[in-house]
Amino acid sequence: IASAEKIRATIADSQNVGLAFTIPVTSFSCNKKPITENLYEALKYQSHPTISFRLMKATPEKEISDSIPSSWVSINTHGIMEMAGVQEHTDFPIQGKILGDQRYQVKGRKKINMDTYSIEPPSTMGGLVTADKVLSVYFDVVVEVKNPPNK
Repeated sequence: IASAEKIRATIADSQNVGLAFTIPVTSFSCNKKPITENLYEALKYQSHPTISFRLMKATPEKEISDSIPSSWVSINTHGIMEMAGVQEHTDFPIQGKILGDQRYQVKGRKKINMDTYSIEPPSTMGGLVTADKVLSVYFDVVVEVKNPPNK
């Protein structure tokens, strides 16, 4: 992603963990303009300009305190991803830890099959170079809660 400033997220209250984010399709860059433009077209950016994810459930494998810095904890997640106008319920494991001062770090990997979203893998050079149908998306983000809810 070209700029993290283009990611928009909202977080629900601390009793009901929830997270939703959108990423503009045009924030992705492939370092070569023709390939990037083919990616935008494959993702149907004119009619569906964003990719979104809404976390519905997060279940840590062990109890953690929300105020004490911690080691990494495995968390099973369930949510709805929307890409190119197609929504999919999806589950995937992540790792999370509390950094302290209302800061949290999460990281993980999600494999995305383009067929699930009715996306034709982008290609260039008359089809000589074609993207794989299964993409791996890696993420490692720090989230800071600016105005935590009153307990």
